[in-house]
Amino acid sequence: MKEELEHCWQKYLEIDKKIHSINISPIYYSSDYAKNWTASNSPSLQWRTVAMSASGQYAVASPTANNAYYSVDYGQTWTVSSSTVLSFVIVSMSSSGQYAIGSFATGSTPGYI
Repeated sequence: MKEELEHCWQKYLEIDKKIHSINISPIYYSSDYAKNWTASNSPSLQWRTVAMSASGQYAVASPTANNAYYSVDYGQTWTVSSSTVLSFVIVSMSSSGQYAIGSFATGSTPGYI
C-alpha cells in the first residue's frame, strides 16, 4: 500500500493550476487544468521528481538514473542539466525558479542543481 501511495504522489503533481504527469514516458504538460495533455520533448525515462516555479515557467525534473533536466517554457521543452549528480530523489524550486535544490538517492548527502 505504501508503494502504491508513493507512486500516486509522484505520478501527478499540481502546481499553479498546471498539472504534469510523471511516468516512464516523456513528461506531459497541460495548460488548461488537465483537460488536454501534450508530450514534451523530454526523453522517455522513469521520472522520479519534478518541481516548478510559482508562475510555471521554470521547472526541474530528475529521472531515476540520469542527470536532471530543466525547462524554461512551462514544461514544453527540456534540456539536460550540466549537473554531475545522478538520481535525485527529490527536487525543490524557489517561487522565482532561480534556485533549485536536490537530495541524492542515499539521503545522506545534499546536493544542488
